[in-house]
Amino acid sequence: MSTAVRLGALFVAVAAASAAIVWTGSARSSSEESKISVCVGKDRVLRLLEEGAEECATGERRLELSQWAEAKPEAPEAEEEKDATEEKQAVNRVTAPFEVVDGKGSVIFRVTDDQDGLARGAHVFRDVDSPLISLGVPDVGPWIALTEKDGATLAAVLGMNQDEPRFQLYQSGLPAVDLGSAMLGGYVSLTNRGGETPAVLMSANHGKGGQMLLFDAAGDSAIDLGPGTAGNPALRFYAGEQQHVAAAIGIDTKGQGAVRLSINNQVAADMTATAQGGGSITAYHHSGAPAAVIAGQKGAGYLQVFSESGSVLGSVTQGANGGLLQLNSMSGEPMVEAGNNGNVGVVRTGPMSRGSTAIPGLPGSYILGKR
Repeated sequence: MSTAVRLGALFVAVAAASAAIVWTGSARSSSEESKISVCVGKDRVLRLLEEGAEECATGERRLELSQWAEAKPEAPEAEEEKDATEEKQAVNRVTAPFEVVDGKGSVIFRVTDDQDGLARGAHVFRDVDSPLISLGVPDVGPWIALTEKDGATLAAVLGMNQDEPRFQLYQSGLPAVDLGSAMLGGYVSLTNRGGETPAVLMSANHGKGGQMLLFDAAGDSAIDLGPGTAGNPALRFYAGEQQHVAAAIGIDTKGQGAVRLSINNQVAADMTATAQGGGSITAYHHSGAPAAVIAGQKGAGYLQVFSESGSVLGSVTQGANGGLLQLNSMSGEPMVEAGNNGNVGVVRTGPMSRGSTAIPGLPGSYILGKR
């Protein structure tokens, strides 16, 4: 028998064996069904192991052949996967406007392009016709807006106001807090339900530190806390239609505590601490010139009264033996002095620049007390 005939017989035998396994409904296990038992003798011809037999005939060798299985397709090349991905992405690209809806047809997500009252952007919906979250890119700059559950009442806005960032909080749809950045720095503004702005925290207008402003019901400045133009901190109170500073408490340019009272933007009185550890109170004429001064100096106090031209009209000071009173003319020339000579009281009258002060009764005379 030729080799070709023997091989043909082999394939026929294997095929027959496979058919027998399929159609006989043998109770073999799946692992046994996947193999075919054959016997091969010296003639090199394969014969199926007879059913029920466990061993081949004497002189034959038993072989186990596996059934043929279809080959799995090879995995696509990476380049093919890349092309498929790019094709998928191209298919998913859409042009605004478009919407994403749920199974009931309700809008979940909408992308707009300046239409239906919505600027170019993306909007998220839930159970209402108006968006709960909006991300927009109008001409003034990008922004994000949040609304309350009804979708119509504004709750918060974060975005750009021209070239300045801004964050706003709303209460019942009305502005409540405004936080942003201006030319001189950041600011925080509070708004009440009446639409009025009662308070603002901001960088000082002159660029030297922070400033807090409180406003009255008319929207006029009422209280201002912050540094002055020289950088010294102060608490200022405003009054009048012209918004003049009526009172101020703070630190003066010399680093001393100070209080100032004003009328119609004219200084009326000052109270300050001195570098020597004392204090002073100064009252002013309408012209702004000092009218009177009460101060502490070197362990003693003094009082001075001035004319509007600046002349000293009178003073009470500490003399060598006690208090000393001096009254002057409008030009500042001493006319009356009263004090203690160490033993009795003395009053001297003038004008002291005339006559002898040694002759009683004449100009420059004395009045002496007695014991």
